[in-house]
Amino acid sequence: MKKIYFFLAAMVLAITANAKVTTISPDAENDALRLAVHYAEDGDIIEMTEGTYVQCNNGYVAFDGKSVTVRAAEGANVVIQPQVRFTLANGGKATLQGLKIDASRLHELADWYEHVVYVSDATEGKELVMEDCEFYGFDFNNSAIYAGSDKKLDLCKINNCYFHNNDKSCLFFEGESLGELVVTNSTFANITATVTDSYWAGIIDVRNAAAKVTVDHCTFYNCKLMNTDYAAVTMKGPQAANVVVSNNIFMLPEAIDGHRAIREYVEATNCMTFNYVKDSGGIHSSVTKTNCLLNVDPKFVDAANGNFALAEGSPAIGAGTDGSNLGDPRWPAKGTPTNVENNAIHAESTKVVRDGQIYIIRGNEVFNVLGQMVK
Repeated sequence: MKKIYFFLAAMVLAITANAKVTTISPDAENDALRLAVHYAEDGDIIEMTEGTYVQCNNGYVAFDGKSVTVRAAEGANVVIQPQVRFTLANGGKATLQGLKIDASRLHELADWYEHVVYVSDATEGKELVMEDCEFYGFDFNNSAIYAGSDKKLDLCKINNCYFHNNDKSCLFFEGESLGELVVTNSTFANITATVTDSYWAGIIDVRNAAAKVTVDHCTFYNCKLMNTDYAAVTMKGPQAANVVVSNNIFMLPEAIDGHRAIREYVEATNCMTFNYVKDSGGIHSSVTKTNCLLNVDPKFVDAANGNFALAEGSPAIGAGTDGSNLGDPRWPAKGTPTNVENNAIHAESTKVVRDGQIYIIRGNEVFNVLGQMVK
C-alpha cells in the first residue's frame, strides 16, 4: 500500500513539474491573454511579463472548464486593464497570482452592468483562487467577483490580496451561487458607494444559506455603502455555524452614523471596530460578539495615506484568537513605512524575488514592496 501511495505522489509531482508554461507579453492587438487562456490545456500555466495589458477587447477571457494558472513572471509588475470580463464556466479552476487588475476601463466595450470576474453558468466544480493580487478602479455597477443567483461557484479563495479605491462591492454572491468563500490576510480600503441607485451589496456579501464563509485577519478601512442596511461583511443567508468572521479590523476615517461593519446572525470573534456609531460599534444586533473591541482605535501608522501598519501600543497587537495581531498580518507592527524600498530605514535590507514577487529581507523579517510584513 505504501508503494502505491508513493507512486501516486510521484505522479502528482511529475504532472506539476511538467505543466506547460506559456509566456506572454503585452501586444498591439491587446489579445494575448485571451488567446493564451483560450488555447491553454488543463493544468497549464500562463506567465505574464512586465507591462500593462489593455486586455479583452476581442472577447472575454474565458476559463472554460479548464484548470489554468495565470501569474506574473518573476519580478514583473503586471497590470491588466480589462475592457470586458474574465468568465468562469463549465467547471475548472482559475488561479490568478501576483496580478494588478485596474478595472477603470471596464465599461469601454462592455455592458453597463459588468464585473471583473464573472461566474457565467450553473455547472458544478468551478473554483477561483486569487493570491497576491490587487484590484482597483471598478465603479458603481461592478464587482471584483460576482455570481448571480442562477450561477454556481463551488469555491472562492482569496489570500494576500488588496482591494482598494473602488465604488461598489468587491465579492458578491447572490442566491445559492456560492459553496465556500475563504478570505484571509487581505486588505479592503477606500471602497465607497457614491451612487444611490446602484445595486445594493456589502463589500463582502454572501446570500446562500448553505455557504461556508471564512473572513479572517483582514483589514477594512473606509468601507462605506450608500444603503446603510448593508455592511462591510454582509451575511444575509449563511447559517452561523458555517461562518467564521475573526481577527479583523474595521475602521472609518471619522465617526459616521449609519454604517455597519458586520451583519447578520453570525458570530464575530476577536474583531475590532472604530468610528462606527450605528449599532454601538457597527456590528448588527443579531451578531454574537466574542472578545470584540468596539469603538477602539487600532492606531494605524498612516491610514489616510494607505499605511495600515500598527503603531507601537496598538490594542490590535496580540489581540487575535491565537495571540496574533488583528487585521491583515502583512502590515507590520511598530510602524514600518509603506514604501520599504525607498526608505532609509531599510538601507541594510536585501531585495529578493520569489515566485514573481519582490520581497525585502531585514534580519528575520520579510516585507513586500508595500511595507507589509509577510513573515
